[in-house]
Amino acid sequence: MTPVEPGASIEALPEHPALAIHRNNFFGATRRALGELYRTVEALVGTDFFAVMARDFILADPPSSPVMMDYGAEFPSFIARYPAVRDLAYLPDVAAFEWEMHQVRYAAEAQALEPDDLAALSPAALIRLELSLIPAARVFVSDYAVARLWHAHWIEPLKLSSLGPIDDPTCVLIVRRDLEVSVINLTWGQAVLLESVQGGAGLGVATAMALEEDEAHDISRSNAKLALARCLMPRTRD
Repeated sequence: MTPVEPGASIEALPEHPALAIHRNNFFGATRRALGELYRTVEALVGTDFFAVMARDFILADPPSSPVMMDYGAEFPSFIARYPAVRDLAYLPDVAAFEWEMHQVRYAAEAQALEPDDLAALSPAALIRLELSLIPAARVFVSDYAVARLWHAHWIEPLKLSSLGPIDDPTCVLIVRRDLEVSVINLTWGQAVLLESVQGGAGLGVATAMALEEDEAHDISRSNAKLALARCLMPRTRD
């Protein structure tokens, strides 16, 4: 048997019938895992093209763990560098959106604050409140209408033809509640508030930052909307 050079890639291994079967099984299983995760990307480029792109990604960044649920985080950045889809400027953001959906779907459970918990606090207590997003929540922002594109493919497919301009921005909250992942539209001020809270700002400071970035930010309505979304929890200190 021909010795294998250290660091040889999967493609460079000596051809042997058993090895060929194993390699094909490996690529097939990994490609299917990527297809399940990036369903909208596959729908946009077609199954055959996606298979080629996925194979190139697997060769460039093979799994380092047998736990396939953790694989695929680098696929959006790979797509951004992939020459054959250079004209689809929105495609990396579609992939990034689907990865965030995946992360939210399998994030750890945590007890979110209920609307009544926040309603019971005085304005002074609210200002001092230190919060964070629950693990199963993400703010997602893009220059393209990727959330609407995902929605048109999988939630209301008949509306795909009336999607509208792809260069409309996306600003949404992705959150899991009662085992269901929901996508909630945010104003820019609400997104700034949530990202500021997640970055360590207290609610008072985060609200001030939201008002600075978005003059139309409505404090009462936004607080009520985010409370109903059940996406916040008290910040824990390490």
